[in-house]
Amino acid sequence: MTSSTTPTPRPLTDRLRSRRVVAALVAGGVVAAGAVALPTLGSNDSGSVADAETTTTTVEAATTTTTTPLTPEQEWAARYESLDAAERVAFRLYIMTPEERAAFSFYVATPEQLEAFESFVNPPPPPPPPAAKPKAQSTSAGSGSSSGTSYSSGGSAPNGYLSCVVNRESRGNYGAVNSSSGAGGAYQFMPSTWNNTAAHAGRSDLIGVHPSQASPADQDAMAAALYQWQGASPWAGPGC
Repeated sequence: MTSSTTPTPRPLTDRLRSRRVVAALVAGGVVAAGAVALPTLGSNDSGSVADAETTTTTVEAATTTTTTPLTPEQEWAARYESLDAAERVAFRLYIMTPEERAAFSFYVATPEQLEAFESFVNPPPPPPPPAAKPKAQSTSAGSGSSSGTSYSSGGSAPNGYLSCVVNRESRGNYGAVNSSSGAGGAYQFMPSTWNNTAAHAGRSDLIGVHPSQASPADQDAMAAALYQWQGASPWAGPGC
């Protein structure tokens, strides 16, 4: 005796729940209208229930299959693959850092360019400055004894050249006398030169006065007058 087994229908609540899931997916636009055939609901329609379950599973699988968007890196990689050789070189130079660009320039430089760059960054040292000429010591500066009052702390030379003369001839000693030549004062005037300068400058009161005996101010005035009259020639010598 052959017995047929009638499948036990699922409870109505389970079947209604499956139908509600499919209806919600269709209403939300997940399943296109007409793409899924909804089975007819019956009290003992086990095939319809199975179809509903299969449809629900298909719809759920469709909802999980989505296209993953490309990351910015992937998008740029795809664009880079579409460039030709020249465009790729230009792109690489564009995105390089200054250090990378300099290294690339060295890599592609010719020997002549490398030599020129080496000369630019390592120029030859400048020539050494000329050696300073030693200042000769004047034998007439203060070599004699002073026959009058020393005015070494008084007076001031009127310009830079005469200041050099004072320092060279007497070290600033306005009462210095050279016992050998007879020159005297801070500028070591010879008496004849002193008298001629005083006459030329209209200072007759200084004629006949030994230079070392004149005040520092008068010595400065006579030195300035002589310098204006004859220039540096009266004190020609090394050091000034």
